[in-house]
Amino acid sequence: MGTVLASLTANKDLFYGTHEVQVAEANTNPEKSSKRCARGCCSDDMVDVDKFTLEHLPIEYRHDDIFNLAQAIASLTVKLKVTFVSDSRPQFIPKTDSPYPLYDKRGSGDFISMGSGRVCDVVQQKGKGGDTCKCSGCKISPNPSKNWWTIKIFTATAVVYDSKEANQTSCTFFDHGGENDHNKFKISGCRCVWLDVEGDLCLLEIISCNKKLCELLFSTIKTFNVLWQRLNQTFKNLKATDERLIIIVSHPHGDHKRISVGHGVDIGTICNLGFSKYIYNAPTCLGSSGGPVYALGNNWFKTEYVHSGYRHDVDSPKHSPVYSKSHSEVLDPSNLSISFINAGKDSSQTESIFFTNTSCADKTETLAGAEYIPQTFPDIEKYVKYKGYSTRWY
Repeated sequence: MGTVLASLTANKDLFYGTHEVQVAEANTNPEKSSKRCARGCCSDDMVDVDKFTLEHLPIEYRHDDIFNLAQAIASLTVKLKVTFVSDSRPQFIPKTDSPYPLYDKRGSGDFISMGSGRVCDVVQQKGKGGDTCKCSGCKISPNPSKNWWTIKIFTATAVVYDSKEANQTSCTFFDHGGENDHNKFKISGCRCVWLDVEGDLCLLEIISCNKKLCELLFSTIKTFNVLWQRLNQTFKNLKATDERLIIIVSHPHGDHKRISVGHGVDIGTICNLGFSKYIYNAPTCLGSSGGPVYALGNNWFKTEYVHSGYRHDVDSPKHSPVYSKSHSEVLDPSNLSISFINAGKDSSQTESIFFTNTSCADKTETLAGAEYIPQTFPDIEKYVKYKGYSTRWY
Protein backbone atom coordinates (compact mmCIF):
# COMPACT_ATOMS: atom_id res chain seq x y z
CA MET A 1 0.00 0.00 0.00
CA GLY A 2 2.83 2.35 0.78
CA THR A 3 4.03 2.05 -2.82
CA VAL A 4 0.71 3.30 -4.19
CA LEU A 5 0.42 6.18 -1.76
CA ALA A 6 4.02 7.20 -2.33
CA SER A 7 3.33 7.38 -6.05
CA LEU A 8 0.57 9.91 -5.38
CA THR A 9 3.13 12.38 -4.06
CA ALA A 10 6.07 11.45 -6.27
CA ASN A 11 4.20 11.47 -9.59
CA LYS A 12 1.94 14.38 -10.44
CA ASP A 13 0.90 12.48 -13.56
CA LEU A 14 -0.88 10.00 -11.32
CA PHE A 15 -3.44 12.67 -10.57
CA TYR A 16 -4.29 12.85 -14.26
CA GLY A 17 -3.28 9.62 -15.94
CA THR A 18 -4.24 8.87 -19.51
CA HIS A 19 -7.57 10.28 -20.64
CA GLU A 20 -9.65 7.52 -22.16
CA VAL A 21 -10.72 9.19 -25.39
CA GLN A 22 -10.97 6.81 -28.34
CA VAL A 23 -9.00 8.19 -31.29
CA ALA A 24 -9.08 6.79 -34.82
CA GLU A 25 -8.36 7.92 -38.35
CA ALA A 26 -11.25 9.38 -40.30
CA ASN A 27 -13.36 6.89 -42.27
CA THR A 28 -12.48 4.04 -39.90
CA ASN A 29 -14.70 2.07 -37.58
CA PRO A 30 -13.34 2.33 -34.02
CA GLU A 31 -16.34 0.38 -32.70
CA LYS A 32 -14.72 -2.81 -33.97
CA SER A 33 -11.79 -2.35 -31.58
CA SER A 34 -14.03 -3.22 -28.62
CA LYS A 35 -14.08 -6.77 -29.97
CA ARG A 36 -10.30 -7.01 -29.67
CA CYS A 37 -9.68 -4.72 -26.69
CA ALA A 38 -6.17 -5.28 -25.33
CA ARG A 39 -7.35 -4.98 -21.72
CA GLY A 40 -10.15 -7.50 -22.23
CA CYS A 41 -12.47 -5.54 -19.97
CA CYS A 42 -14.86 -4.55 -22.77
CA SER A 43 -16.09 -8.09 -23.24
CA ASP A 44 -15.56 -9.48 -19.75
CA ASP A 45 -16.37 -6.84 -17.17
CA MET A 46 -18.26 -4.03 -18.90
CA VAL A 47 -21.80 -5.36 -19.22
CA ASP A 48 -24.17 -4.63 -22.10
CA VAL A 49 -27.18 -2.66 -20.89
CA ASP A 50 -29.68 -5.27 -22.07
CA LYS A 51 -27.75 -8.01 -20.24
CA PHE A 52 -27.31 -6.15 -16.97
CA THR A 53 -29.16 -7.81 -14.05
CA LEU A 54 -29.32 -7.56 -10.28
CA GLU A 55 -26.72 -10.32 -10.13
CA HIS A 56 -24.13 -7.96 -11.62
CA LEU A 57 -24.36 -5.85 -8.46
CA PRO A 58 -22.40 -6.87 -5.35
CA ILE A 59 -24.61 -8.96 -3.07
CA GLU A 60 -24.95 -6.24 -0.45
CA TYR A 61 -26.24 -3.80 -3.10
CA ARG A 62 -28.79 -5.97 -4.91
CA HIS A 63 -31.64 -3.56 -4.41
CA ASP A 64 -34.30 -2.59 -6.96
CA ASP A 65 -33.65 1.13 -6.54
CA ILE A 66 -29.94 0.71 -7.27
CA PHE A 67 -30.62 -1.51 -10.28
CA ASN A 68 -33.24 0.88 -11.65
CA LEU A 69 -30.93 3.85 -11.11
CA ALA A 70 -28.20 2.09 -13.11
CA GLN A 71 -30.71 1.60 -15.93
CA ALA A 72 -31.79 5.25 -15.78
CA ILE A 73 -28.17 6.43 -15.89
CA ALA A 74 -27.63 4.16 -18.88
CA SER A 75 -30.61 5.64 -20.70
CA LEU A 76 -29.21 9.14 -20.17
CA THR A 77 -25.68 8.23 -21.29
CA VAL A 78 -24.75 9.37 -24.79
CA LYS A 79 -22.00 8.68 -27.30
CA LEU A 80 -20.03 11.70 -28.52
CA LYS A 81 -18.12 11.68 -31.79
CA VAL A 82 -15.83 14.64 -32.46
CA THR A 83 -14.31 15.29 -35.89
CA PHE A 84 -12.18 18.35 -35.14
CA VAL A 85 -9.58 19.35 -32.54
CA SER A 86 -9.56 22.96 -31.42
CA ASP A 87 -6.35 24.93 -31.79
CA SER A 88 -7.10 26.28 -28.30
CA ARG A 89 -6.25 23.01 -26.56
CA PRO A 90 -3.36 23.65 -24.15
CA GLN A 91 -0.07 21.83 -24.35
CA PHE A 92 -0.25 20.68 -20.75
CA ILE A 93 -2.92 19.83 -18.23
CA PRO A 94 -3.28 22.99 -16.09
CA LYS A 95 -0.63 23.40 -13.39
CA THR A 96 1.23 20.25 -14.43
CA ASP A 97 3.75 19.18 -17.04
CA SER A 98 1.46 16.34 -18.14
CA PRO A 99 0.57 16.51 -21.87
CA TYR A 100 -3.00 17.57 -22.55
CA PRO A 101 -4.88 15.05 -24.67
CA LEU A 102 -4.93 15.64 -28.44
CA TYR A 103 -2.69 18.71 -28.24
CA ASP A 104 -0.61 17.31 -31.10
CA LYS A 105 -3.76 17.06 -33.25
CA ARG A 106 -4.80 20.71 -32.93
CA GLY A 107 -6.53 22.15 -35.97
CA SER A 108 -6.86 18.72 -37.53
CA GLY A 109 -9.97 17.08 -38.95
CA ASP A 110 -8.25 14.00 -40.34
CA PHE A 111 -9.39 11.71 -37.56
CA ILE A 112 -12.21 11.21 -35.09
CA SER A 113 -12.26 11.04 -31.32
CA MET A 114 -15.01 9.47 -29.27
CA GLY A 115 -16.14 9.72 -25.67
CA SER A 116 -19.22 9.59 -23.49
CA GLY A 117 -21.54 12.00 -21.70
CA ARG A 118 -24.77 12.26 -19.72
CA VAL A 119 -28.00 14.13 -20.42
CA CYS A 120 -28.63 16.31 -17.37
CA ASP A 121 -31.56 18.46 -18.50
CA VAL A 122 -34.17 18.82 -21.24
CA VAL A 123 -35.97 22.16 -21.61
CA GLN A 124 -38.87 22.75 -23.97
CA GLN A 125 -38.76 25.93 -26.03
CA LYS A 126 -41.65 27.58 -27.82
CA GLY A 127 -40.96 29.95 -30.64
CA LYS A 128 -41.81 33.56 -29.94
CA GLY A 129 -41.86 36.32 -32.48
CA GLY A 130 -41.29 33.93 -35.34
CA ASP A 131 -38.45 31.96 -33.72
CA THR A 132 -38.09 28.43 -35.03
CA CYS A 133 -36.03 25.35 -34.29
CA LYS A 134 -32.37 25.60 -35.31
CA CYS A 135 -31.61 21.88 -35.52
CA SER A 136 -29.80 20.69 -38.65
CA GLY A 137 -33.03 19.42 -40.20
CA CYS A 138 -35.04 22.57 -39.57
CA LYS A 139 -32.26 24.78 -40.90
CA ILE A 140 -32.86 23.42 -44.39
CA SER A 141 -36.59 22.84 -44.05
CA PRO A 142 -39.14 25.20 -45.62
CA ASN A 143 -41.32 24.60 -42.56
CA PRO A 144 -39.07 24.58 -39.49
CA SER A 145 -40.69 23.54 -36.24
CA LYS A 146 -41.97 26.22 -33.89
CA ASN A 147 -41.50 23.91 -30.91
CA TRP A 148 -38.18 22.44 -29.90
CA TRP A 149 -36.09 21.37 -26.92
CA THR A 150 -32.60 22.15 -25.68
CA ILE A 151 -30.79 19.09 -24.34
CA LYS A 152 -27.94 19.68 -21.89
CA ILE A 153 -25.11 17.17 -21.61
CA PHE A 154 -22.16 16.89 -19.23
CA THR A 155 -18.91 15.41 -20.48
CA ALA A 156 -15.16 15.86 -19.99
CA THR A 157 -13.21 18.71 -21.59
CA ALA A 158 -10.77 16.06 -22.81
CA VAL A 159 -13.65 14.82 -25.00
CA VAL A 160 -15.06 18.18 -26.13
CA TYR A 161 -12.79 21.10 -25.33
CA ASP A 162 -14.72 24.15 -26.55
CA SER A 163 -17.41 25.37 -28.96
CA LYS A 164 -15.16 24.85 -31.98
CA GLU A 165 -15.10 21.14 -31.21
CA ALA A 166 -18.72 21.10 -30.06
CA ASN A 167 -19.82 22.39 -33.46
CA GLN A 168 -18.16 19.35 -35.02
CA THR A 169 -19.61 16.88 -32.52
CA SER A 170 -22.41 14.40 -33.06
CA CYS A 171 -24.38 12.92 -30.19
CA THR A 172 -26.00 9.49 -30.30
CA PHE A 173 -28.79 8.68 -27.85
CA PHE A 174 -30.03 5.24 -26.75
CA ASP A 175 -27.32 3.22 -28.49
CA HIS A 176 -27.92 0.15 -26.35
CA GLY A 177 -26.95 -2.40 -28.98
CA GLY A 178 -28.88 -5.41 -30.20
CA GLU A 179 -32.66 -5.32 -30.16
CA ASN A 180 -32.83 -2.33 -27.82
CA ASP A 181 -31.83 0.21 -30.46
CA HIS A 182 -35.36 1.16 -31.46
CA ASN A 183 -34.97 4.57 -29.77
CA LYS A 184 -31.48 5.20 -31.14
CA PHE A 185 -31.17 8.73 -32.51
CA LYS A 186 -28.26 10.87 -33.65
CA ILE A 187 -27.97 14.67 -33.65
CA SER A 188 -25.07 16.63 -35.12
CA GLY A 189 -23.82 19.98 -33.90
CA CYS A 190 -23.57 21.11 -30.26
CA ARG A 191 -22.41 24.21 -28.48
CA CYS A 192 -20.32 24.48 -25.34
CA VAL A 193 -22.07 26.64 -22.74
CA TRP A 194 -19.69 26.16 -19.81
CA LEU A 195 -16.35 24.47 -19.12
CA ASP A 196 -13.78 23.95 -16.38
CA VAL A 197 -10.54 22.72 -17.92
CA GLU A 198 -8.86 22.11 -14.57
CA GLY A 199 -11.80 20.05 -13.37
CA ASP A 200 -12.12 18.29 -16.76
CA LEU A 201 -15.82 19.06 -17.04
CA CYS A 202 -17.89 20.84 -19.65
CA LEU A 203 -21.56 21.39 -20.36
CA LEU A 204 -22.87 21.01 -23.90
CA GLU A 205 -26.18 22.07 -25.36
CA ILE A 206 -27.89 20.53 -28.36
CA ILE A 207 -31.17 21.40 -30.08
CA SER A 208 -33.84 18.96 -31.23
CA CYS A 209 -37.47 19.06 -32.30
CA ASN A 210 -37.81 15.28 -31.98
CA LYS A 211 -40.71 15.19 -29.54
CA LYS A 212 -40.48 11.44 -28.88
CA LEU A 213 -36.77 11.62 -28.04
CA CYS A 214 -37.01 14.67 -25.80
CA GLU A 215 -40.07 13.51 -23.89
CA LEU A 216 -38.42 10.13 -23.31
CA LEU A 217 -35.28 11.82 -22.00
CA PHE A 218 -37.30 14.14 -19.78
CA SER A 219 -39.31 11.25 -18.36
CA THR A 220 -36.08 9.35 -17.65
CA ILE A 221 -34.58 12.36 -15.86
CA LYS A 222 -37.62 12.52 -13.57
CA THR A 223 -37.26 8.82 -12.74
CA PHE A 224 -33.51 9.28 -12.26
CA ASN A 225 -34.06 12.17 -9.82
CA VAL A 226 -36.55 10.21 -7.72
CA LEU A 227 -34.20 7.22 -7.49
CA TRP A 228 -30.97 9.00 -6.60
CA GLN A 229 -32.71 11.19 -4.02
CA ARG A 230 -34.26 8.13 -2.40
CA LEU A 231 -30.87 6.40 -2.30
CA ASN A 232 -29.28 9.58 -0.98
CA GLN A 233 -31.65 9.40 1.99
CA THR A 234 -31.17 5.66 2.45
CA PHE A 235 -27.39 6.00 2.61
CA LYS A 236 -27.19 9.44 4.19
CA ASN A 237 -25.24 8.04 7.13
CA LEU A 238 -22.34 6.95 4.92
CA LYS A 239 -19.19 8.77 5.97
CA ALA A 240 -17.16 10.60 3.37
CA THR A 241 -14.36 8.14 4.08
CA ASP A 242 -16.52 5.02 3.61
CA GLU A 243 -15.86 2.67 0.71
CA ARG A 244 -18.94 2.54 -1.48
CA LEU A 245 -20.53 1.22 -4.64
CA ILE A 246 -19.45 2.82 -7.92
CA ILE A 247 -21.45 2.56 -11.16
CA ILE A 248 -20.12 3.90 -14.48
CA VAL A 249 -21.85 3.91 -17.86
CA SER A 250 -19.92 4.66 -21.04
CA HIS A 251 -19.41 3.85 -24.72
CA PRO A 252 -16.06 1.99 -24.84
CA HIS A 253 -14.39 2.38 -28.24
CA GLY A 254 -17.45 4.28 -29.47
CA ASP A 255 -19.44 1.06 -29.39
CA HIS A 256 -22.84 0.59 -27.73
CA LYS A 257 -22.99 1.55 -24.07
CA ARG A 258 -21.97 -0.69 -21.21
CA ILE A 259 -22.36 -0.63 -17.44
CA SER A 260 -19.40 -1.04 -15.08
CA VAL A 261 -19.68 -1.84 -11.38
CA GLY A 262 -17.09 -1.68 -8.64
CA HIS A 263 -16.16 -0.05 -5.35
CA GLY A 264 -14.47 3.25 -4.62
CA VAL A 265 -13.14 5.45 -1.85
CA ASP A 266 -12.61 9.19 -1.62
CA ILE A 267 -8.87 9.36 -0.99
CA GLY A 268 -9.03 13.12 -1.25
CA THR A 269 -11.02 13.19 1.98
CA ILE A 270 -9.16 10.30 3.60
CA CYS A 271 -5.76 11.85 2.89
CA ASN A 272 -6.81 15.43 3.67
CA LEU A 273 -5.82 16.68 0.24
CA GLY A 274 -8.20 19.62 0.44
CA PHE A 275 -10.41 18.31 -2.36
CA SER A 276 -12.38 15.16 -3.12
CA LYS A 277 -10.86 12.47 -5.29
CA TYR A 278 -12.25 8.99 -5.76
CA ILE A 279 -10.30 5.91 -6.63
CA TYR A 280 -12.31 2.93 -7.83
CA ASN A 281 -12.06 -0.45 -9.47
CA ALA A 282 -15.01 -0.22 -11.87
CA PRO A 283 -13.58 -1.02 -15.32
CA THR A 284 -13.35 1.56 -18.09
CA CYS A 285 -11.65 1.72 -21.46
CA LEU A 286 -10.94 4.03 -24.41
CA GLY A 287 -14.12 5.95 -25.09
CA SER A 288 -15.18 6.00 -21.42
CA SER A 289 -13.95 9.55 -20.73
CA GLY A 290 -16.91 11.81 -19.99
CA GLY A 291 -19.19 8.97 -18.94
CA PRO A 292 -21.27 9.44 -15.77
CA VAL A 293 -19.93 8.04 -12.50
CA TYR A 294 -22.30 7.28 -9.63
CA ALA A 295 -20.92 7.01 -6.10
CA LEU A 296 -23.51 5.47 -3.78
CA GLY A 297 -25.38 8.12 -1.83
CA ASN A 298 -24.27 10.90 -4.14
CA ASN A 299 -26.35 14.10 -4.15
CA TRP A 300 -26.59 14.82 -7.86
CA PHE A 301 -27.92 18.32 -7.27
CA LYS A 302 -24.54 19.22 -5.74
CA THR A 303 -22.08 17.10 -7.69
CA GLU A 304 -21.59 16.02 -11.27
CA TYR A 305 -19.20 13.14 -11.73
CA VAL A 306 -17.72 12.17 -15.08
CA HIS A 307 -14.95 9.69 -15.76
CA SER A 308 -11.75 11.31 -16.95
CA GLY A 309 -9.12 8.65 -17.39
CA TYR A 310 -6.97 5.76 -16.35
CA ARG A 311 -3.41 5.17 -15.34
CA HIS A 312 -1.84 1.88 -14.40
CA ASP A 313 0.19 2.08 -11.20
CA VAL A 314 3.70 3.18 -12.10
CA ASP A 315 5.31 0.56 -9.89
CA SER A 316 3.32 -2.40 -11.17
CA PRO A 317 5.03 -4.31 -14.01
CA LYS A 318 1.83 -5.94 -15.22
CA HIS A 319 -1.75 -4.80 -15.57
CA SER A 320 -4.11 -7.05 -13.64
CA PRO A 321 -7.92 -7.08 -14.06
CA VAL A 322 -9.38 -3.77 -12.99
CA TYR A 323 -12.70 -5.19 -11.85
CA SER A 324 -12.64 -7.69 -9.04
CA LYS A 325 -15.46 -9.01 -6.86
CA SER A 326 -13.05 -10.75 -4.52
CA HIS A 327 -12.56 -9.47 -0.99
CA SER A 328 -9.34 -8.47 0.67
CA GLU A 329 -8.28 -6.81 3.88
CA VAL A 330 -5.92 -4.54 1.96
CA LEU A 331 -6.01 -2.51 -1.23
CA ASP A 332 -4.17 -4.28 -4.02
CA PRO A 333 -1.43 -1.83 -5.14
CA SER A 334 -1.25 -3.46 -8.58
CA ASN A 335 -4.33 -1.54 -9.67
CA LEU A 336 -5.19 1.94 -8.43
CA SER A 337 -8.00 3.92 -9.97
CA ILE A 338 -8.35 7.69 -9.57
CA SER A 339 -11.24 10.05 -10.17
CA PHE A 340 -11.62 13.79 -10.13
CA ILE A 341 -14.90 15.03 -8.73
CA ASN A 342 -16.58 17.98 -10.38
CA ALA A 343 -19.34 19.64 -8.42
CA GLY A 344 -21.58 22.64 -8.77
CA LYS A 345 -24.60 24.51 -7.53
CA ASP A 346 -26.46 24.07 -10.80
CA SER A 347 -25.87 23.22 -14.43
CA SER A 348 -25.10 26.82 -15.39
CA GLN A 349 -22.56 27.56 -12.66
CA THR A 350 -20.50 24.51 -11.81
CA GLU A 351 -17.80 24.45 -9.16
CA SER A 352 -15.04 21.88 -9.37
CA ILE A 353 -14.15 20.39 -6.02
CA PHE A 354 -10.82 19.13 -7.31
CA PHE A 355 -9.90 22.48 -8.78
CA THR A 356 -12.19 25.26 -7.65
CA ASN A 357 -13.70 27.38 -10.37
CA THR A 358 -12.98 30.85 -9.03
CA SER A 359 -15.97 32.32 -10.85
CA CYS A 360 -18.27 30.50 -8.42
CA ALA A 361 -19.80 32.22 -5.42
CA ASP A 362 -18.60 29.68 -2.88
CA LYS A 363 -14.84 29.86 -3.25
CA THR A 364 -12.24 27.67 -1.66
CA GLU A 365 -8.50 27.72 -2.03
CA THR A 366 -7.48 26.48 -5.45
CA LEU A 367 -4.98 23.66 -5.64
CA ALA A 368 -1.88 25.16 -7.22
CA GLY A 369 0.82 22.61 -7.76
CA ALA A 370 2.47 19.90 -5.75
CA GLU A 371 3.17 22.10 -2.75
CA TYR A 372 -0.44 21.66 -1.64
CA ILE A 373 -0.16 17.88 -1.71
CA PRO A 374 0.80 16.37 1.67
CA GLN A 375 3.99 14.36 1.66
CA THR A 376 2.68 11.82 4.18
CA PHE A 377 -0.62 9.96 4.20
CA PRO A 378 -2.70 8.20 6.85
CA ASP A 379 -3.13 4.45 6.70
CA ILE A 380 -5.68 3.96 3.93
CA GLU A 381 -5.84 0.19 4.37
CA LYS A 382 -8.43 0.41 7.12
CA TYR A 383 -10.84 2.11 4.73
CA VAL A 384 -10.69 -0.54 2.02
CA LYS A 385 -11.70 -4.19 1.95
CA TYR A 386 -12.02 -4.78 -1.81
CA LYS A 387 -9.17 -5.28 -4.26
CA GLY A 388 -8.52 -4.66 -7.94
CA TYR A 389 -8.17 -0.90 -7.78
CA SER A 390 -6.51 0.78 -10.76
CA THR A 391 -5.58 4.33 -11.62
CA ARG A 392 -8.81 6.02 -12.65
CA TRP A 393 -10.36 9.35 -11.86
CA TYR A 394 -13.25 11.63 -12.65
